[in-house]
Amino acid sequence: MTDKANRQQPKTNPANPTELPKAGDMLSDWLRIMRRTAPHNAAPLKTFFPAVDKVGDLFVFNIGDHRLHLTATVN
Repeated sequence: MTDKANRQQPKTNPANPTELPKAGDMLSDWLRIMRRTAPHNAAPLKTFFPAVDKVGDLFVFNIGDHRLHLTATVN
């Protein structure tokens, strides 16, 4: 890898919970917002989660400044 590529690599591994200790807090915040807003489609989701993407019937949420990705359905 080049020096530039090395600098762009994440410093933590989100797959290892010991390296991302606030993951539970970030997911709890996401769940609290989802329960409070009860969105039924993509329009209200974009209000609270601007980086959400729809892939088929699923939504991909970027949580915690893109440190976590959550794939979910919205009923």
